[in-house]
Amino acid sequence: MALCLFEYAMDPTLALGVTNQQAGAQLSLQSVSNNPNNITWNFNPLNGLITLVGSGTPGLCVTIPNSSCNGTPVLQLAQPLPTSNPNSKYQQWRVLGNTTYLTSVGCPSCVIDVQNRQAVVGTPVWLYPYNGSPAQQWIVQSLMMADLEAIV
Repeated sequence: MALCLFEYAMDPTLALGVTNQQAGAQLSLQSVSNNPNNITWNFNPLNGLITLVGSGTPGLCVTIPNSSCNGTPVLQLAQPLPTSNPNSKYQQWRVLGNTTYLTSVGCPSCVIDVQNRQAVVGTPVWLYPYNGSPAQQWIVQSLMMADLEAIV
């Protein structure tokens, strides 16, 4: 697992995050100077889960609500499903490219995208069809525990 921040490439002072650490919380842009528990993630490339560090064990993960690729659902946190559950693919992600795109395993033509390209704290983050726009580009900043302690 890799401890990391997903900084918004259009404005690296913003990162993928939440305002609270509970199941059902919607993902949004948050300031990198925000509470590190709300913006620090574990990414496990083996199972594709992106889990919020501050949400306990096993950690809440980035989820496509209702296991649906239809529309443009705002992403949220949920308890990880067992890999034997067919809906677990809606909680799995791949990091692709030199300019990083976070692609859904369950909806392979869709990526994590900032709603309407608004580089503002609180802007919702949703699932959207890949189009290569700046709203879909992220910088993965690997962290060590010392880095996390320095943020606090």
